Amino acid sequence: MNADMIALQVDDQIKLSQVRLRDLDAHYHLLDVNRSHIGLWETWVDNVTYESQREYIRIMTEGYQRGHGFTCGVWWRPDMQTEHTLVGNASYRITSSTRSVELGYWLGIDFTGQGIITKAARTLVDYALTTDHKNRVVIQTAADNVKSRAVAERLNFNLDGIIRQEMVIRGQLLDRAIYTILASEWNYREKNDGSY
Repeated sequence: MNADMIALQVDDQIKLSQVRLRDLDAHYHLLDVNRSHIGLWETWVDNVTYESQREYIRIMTEGYQRGHGFTCGVWWRPDMQTEHTLVGNASYRITSSTRSVELGYWLGIDFTGQGIITKAARTLVDYALTTDHKNRVVIQTAADNVKSRAVAERLNFNLDGIIRQEMVIRGQLLDRAIYTILASEWNYREKNDGSY
């Protein structure tokens, strides 16, 4: 990675851009109005404040400069006549020792069901395995989070396993599903059947 900020064009409607302090208000507002939706599957959301979100952006910016990964806003527009709107978030966390990337993502409830996160995740997986030359991408999600699991499955990730009662969400013990895809698998699918 270089010192430039990450910006990836997914398609004509979707773009990813690294979270910056100038986007703090938009990010916090989207997260705040979607707390109950995101909180079904994420432990951290109930504790986010405006100041903690500011600190998170600062930490992620420093982490990117050190090669630890980045967090992007997912920006979407319904048609070519409208401006992009922030609709979600995608994180890209690097484990250097295994040349792995863990992807995380969430989307505002009003924007689900339109393929936005699948397309954004596909772009990040391709970036990880072809541009950033990583060996593996990992997606971890609550086993009952059908929509999040569907993203990994649409991208042909392998279900490596279910870890029972691995997560605590709002006092409930939940199982965790772990998916991976290797660079060799991604390249094979890209060249042979286009199903990446």
